Amino acid sequence: MQNADPLNPELSEELKVGGVYSQKQMKRFTRAMRKSFLGPTTVYYAGVSAPAIAAGVATVCGASFERAGWSSYWVVMISSLIAAMSGICWYLVFMRLSFRNSVSRSAEIEARTDVVIKPDHIVCVRGDVSTSIGKNAIIGVSKKKDFLYIQVSGSNDISLPKDWFSSNTVYDQAHSALMKLV
Repeated sequence: MQNADPLNPELSEELKVGGVYSQKQMKRFTRAMRKSFLGPTTVYYAGVSAPAIAAGVATVCGASFERAGWSSYWVVMISSLIAAMSGICWYLVFMRLSFRNSVSRSAEIEARTDVVIKPDHIVCVRGDVSTSIGKNAIIGVSKKKDFLYIQVSGSNDISLPKDWFSSNTVYDQAHSALMKLV
């Protein structure tokens, strides 16, 4: 690892860190990232909005069928069926959106991840995949108790576990270097 004087967190060239994510770390990172993703709230809104959608569809269908001159019996029957199906479809779409995948794909917990923090960008290598992230794509850096969390625009976010760093000083240097990229 190449870095500057421990009292001055400026990078002389680059800071390298890497390791393999554990299942526990992946669960923690997934929870941290899911703040803006669809989840249980979507299920709630699906249950609240589906009846409203069904009632609206029933009203529109009923008015349309009456203007077409249908008998009252058929207006009620057909508009009720269409409304019920639209409510069910609305609910199923929202339920599907709320579905979450498992916390990790096999490559995330089996392949080694290496991250190189340079003065003007970050390079992340996992297995055979290398991603270069420019300074303008880094939209946020959070220092948590057990990991550094890097928010990236246009790509997956990056989490660097604290145990990948050789010391607390290097962990703090990496945070300082990342903050300069934001």
